[in-house]
Parts: sequence; structure tokens; C-alpha cells
Amino acid sequence: MKLSVFTAVALALLTCTAPVFAEDITVFDANSVISAGQTFDTVVVKGPDTVLKIDGATVTKLIVTDAARVDMSAGSIQEAYTYDQSTLNATGGTLSWAEVFQGSTFILAGSANCVSIKAAECCARVIVDGPSAFSGGVSVAGARFEMRDGTVTGVNLFNGGIGDIHGGHIEFLNAERAGQAYLYGGQIDNLTAIYAEPGRFHVIGHDLSAVSYGGAHGRGQVEGFWNNDDAFVIPFNDTAVYAFLRLYDGVIPPRCVDQPGADITGDCKVDLHDLAELAGDWLKCGLANPDDCLAN
Repeated sequence: MKLSVFTAVALALLTCTAPVFAEDITVFDANSVISAGQTFDTVVVKGPDTVLKIDGATVTKLIVTDAARVDMSAGSIQEAYTYDQSTLNATGGTLSWAEVFQGSTFILAGSANCVSIKAAECCARVIVDGPSAFSGGVSVAGARFEMRDGTVTGVNLFNGGIGDIHGGHIEFLNAERAGQAYLYGGQIDNLTAIYAEPGRFHVIGHDLSAVSYGGAHGRGQVEGFWNNDDAFVIPFNDTAVYAFLRLYDGVIPPRCVDQPGADITGDCKVDLHDLAELAGDWLKCGLANPDDCLAN
């Protein structure tokens, strides 16, 4: 019996054994050091008292969890993920990708560089604070970004992300969808808010070096005075995007960084005002069938 070409190919594929690639996982749950010349596939660091020092090793994937800490002074990491109040402190070496979640902190300091950084969820933090620290891009959604020194090509704050900029150099800073940036100093080359739900930029102090900014629907420019009474003019060069700035004389109103779930009035506090709102609606029911309101 002759087999069709299709049947012959299908049988050949079924008789072949596909290669199996096993992931090599190394777990550190006690203080350790990994150095130059050592290579790891996946490294997991866990435990609140665990500190792993990376002094030159090559790691494909790093996972830091359970309040552990990693101090990296040299070497390379392809992917890094931090969770559960853990800390990754890089003062040297190179990271291709870092993601920060669940109240953890990623510090890019010294001469370390990371091509791309992503922070999400409340209380996660990214800190850039090194004279030679560099990142190609930082994306912050509902988390916090702090910059004191170094260079970042682009920063995007969205979905409630907050940025505190005290120094360093950012080429493009974008805030959208309730993102907010507080600018105390440093150099910002371009400010943009490119979506229909723009963010806010709060300019505080007189150290900021304003070069050129994104547009504000063709409204021209923002004028004001720094704390030392020097006047400034910020032109909006690009009318295709939106940007909004609020100017403060060194003091800003209290801001909410972790809004309680029971905050009904939206002032970031749970107090008698929220209780009054709750009491006013007590036992009210909006179900279509009133009989459903009586069911437990």
C-alpha cells in the first residue's frame, strides 16, 4: 500500500522524539556569593535574612522573593524579577530586563545599567541613583519611580504611577492616565502626555533645567518663577500632544501614595467623613428586584 506524501510526513513526525530542554534552577536561601566565571540558568533567592552577592557571574534569569536581597557589583543578568518586599541593588554590571512587583525595590546605582525596567503594583519602587547609572527605559504603572542621578532615555508614568525627580538626566518623561511627576531638579529634555487622559507634572524648586517640552494643545508656554525669583519660560513646541504643569513655591499639598480601600471620600484617609458616607447609604439596595434585597 502506498502512503500519500502527507501521511508519510505525519508518520515520520510521530516516530521522532522531540528534544526536552530542562531548566537548571539554583536556589539560594542563605547568604552566598557568586563570582566571575560562574554561569547560571535560573537563580532563585528567597528568605528575609538571605543576601546574595553577585560579583561577576552570568545569570540568565534571576528571581528575588520572600524579602531577600541581592547586591550586584559586576556581571550580567538577562532577566530579573523581584517580589514580596525583596530588594535588588545593582551598583555595577549589566541587566537586560528587570520587572519589579509586590512592594519590592530595584536600585540602579553606581555604574550599573539596565536596558529596560518595568514596575507595577502599589508600593513597588525603582530608584536610579548613580553618576554613571543608565537605563534605556523605565515603565511605571501604579508604582513609584525615584531619580537622583544618572541617565534614563525614557520614563513613562501611567495608571497612577508616581515619579519623584530630584536630579539626573531624562530625555523623555511621559505621564498619562493619572500618572504624576514631581520635578525637584535634574534635566528633563521633553515632557509629554500623549493620551486623552493626561498626567500631571508638578514643578517644585528652581534646580530644574528645562530644555524643551511637549505640547499643551497649542497653548504656547508656561511662565513662572523659581524659588530664587528667577523667571522662566517653558515653550510647548509640539501641539500634537498634551502636557499640564502645576507650579509650587517649594511646598506641595499632601499626596496619596497608598489609598485605603475603605476611603469613600477620596482624601486618602479613612475617618468619620467616610463613616458618614457609609451611614447615609446604610441598607440602601439598588437591585432590580426588591425581593432580592431581602435575601441574605
